[in-house]
Amino acid sequence: MEALTVDAAYLHALAFSTQAYFDLMSGRISSKRPVSAYPHMLKTLRLLRERLDLPEHNVAVKSSFSTAAVVLCLAFHAHIMGEHETARHHMLGLRKIVDLNRGLKGLKNEKLVIELLRCDMGIALHNGTKPIFFSDLVQEPYWPYPDFMLYGITADPEDEPLLAILDTELATAWRTMKKFCTLVNRAAAASRKLPKEDLLDTMASVMYRLLHMCFGRGSPSEVIRLGLLAFCSNVFLQWASVRLPYTHFPIMYQDNLVNLEFPALDNDYSGVNNFPTPRLLLWLLTVGAVSVFGGVDSEAWLKSWLRVNLELCGIDSWSAMYTVLDSFMWVRVVQDAPGKAVFDSSMSSILYLEFN
Repeated sequence: MEALTVDAAYLHALAFSTQAYFDLMSGRISSKRPVSAYPHMLKTLRLLRERLDLPEHNVAVKSSFSTAAVVLCLAFHAHIMGEHETARHHMLGLRKIVDLNRGLKGLKNEKLVIELLRCDMGIALHNGTKPIFFSDLVQEPYWPYPDFMLYGITADPEDEPLLAILDTELATAWRTMKKFCTLVNRAAAASRKLPKEDLLDTMASVMYRLLHMCFGRGSPSEVIRLGLLAFCSNVFLQWASVRLPYTHFPIMYQDNLVNLEFPALDNDYSGVNNFPTPRLLLWLLTVGAVSVFGGVDSEAWLKSWLRVNLELCGIDSWSAMYTVLDSFMWVRVVQDAPGKAVFDSSMSSILYLEFN
């Protein structure tokens, strides 16, 4: 708030970003709008150009918190307007600012780093491009996974039959995200706020690794990678009341699910109780519906497949459905409402088919 009183570019940037956000919430941004629709944006661009034209010895001004926030607002706006090249250009500008500050930690503002990384990952996920940050692991290694043992949270042994057939690094990402979900659910139940560093460290360590992984089409590791990526995007990237349309990701998600092939399993994992394929598909399909395919308006193929697996699992109530979803991972405060809406819609379809 203090920066708003002393930095005109930052003030105008937040003004047009706020206007664009509420336009998006009300559905007024369905196609590209001219820049002139945002007078604060024109002022932001003019003031930013003036700042970047300052002599070289003004590097502190060019790389300040408020300058980074201004460029982030421009990247966010370009992203929601579908101007992918412009968004990437602004993210490259943020890359330079971060480098001038000797890395993300040098920005010394967790909220700014969270929003910067959310924008970077959101652009990569929506467009099927590589993220700008953590692209050179020699210069910028992945952040270590957070240690949830400090909270007394350990890995769930029931996950091991599934994780045993996955890539080792992917399995570690799964365990980390599941521990984070446990932490969030505990905090929500106790009406406590989660420390920003736990959110930032989990988001950065898990999602960037997932974005850079790649496995064979339809392989268990690739399907779980995409499912976990969809789950993480729903938890970390989506704004309240705002849903940005995906372009590249839904095609990949559907294609890999449809072509999913599990390899022959060892006897230790082959039992129905040990390796719950229909229940796993319920989780993957529900996560896809909530995160990628439009919730209750999901595509017909997803709804029909969801109905089949509900019947295979004998699920006829939301409490039973929640038990299945939570056995993998689920964040109640974020996903219960949209998840229940998808379930209710599927059950209505089942009842309709039974009585007709």
